[in-house]
Amino acid sequence: MKIIYDFKERIKEDPEYIRKAHELTLNESKPKAGLKGTFGLLGSDEWWSNLHKGLIPQKEISGIITKVYLTGQDNTEKFNTIDIKTDDNNIHTEGTYTNKKSENHYYKPGAKIIIKYAFDPLKKTKPDGEIDYSKIVIEIKISQHQNADW
Repeated sequence: MKIIYDFKERIKEDPEYIRKAHELTLNESKPKAGLKGTFGLLGSDEWWSNLHKGLIPQKEISGIITKVYLTGQDNTEKFNTIDIKTDDNNIHTEGTYTNKKSENHYYKPGAKIIIKYAFDPLKKTKPDGEIDYSKIVIEIKISQHQNADW
């Protein structure tokens, strides 16, 4: 399995992205926009420490890519979405992420994939008062060959 997306790399490559996330979290004049900062500012040392300690809710899915296709109105890419038949036989739809555009070719039907997510609380709660979360893709591993063994 090859890591083709790592959130840590994303942050290094695009410091403006993380700066904007921090700015929105810290902006008290926007009480319903952005992350709450419960576990520290997104991508900060405190945040990563809380992620590694298991304090930030996390989930991992794994399965086989069954379909690679284009969604939305932005036709600058050949594809941007995949369907995954997960190990529990459900279909999960996800966007495609890579740290290097040259690795997009790993997204192909038959490839095995593992996606790790973190769930960071949003400032805005659900209508019933429950906490709502931002689902952040932390890491994507993918087989380099179709139908590859784990």
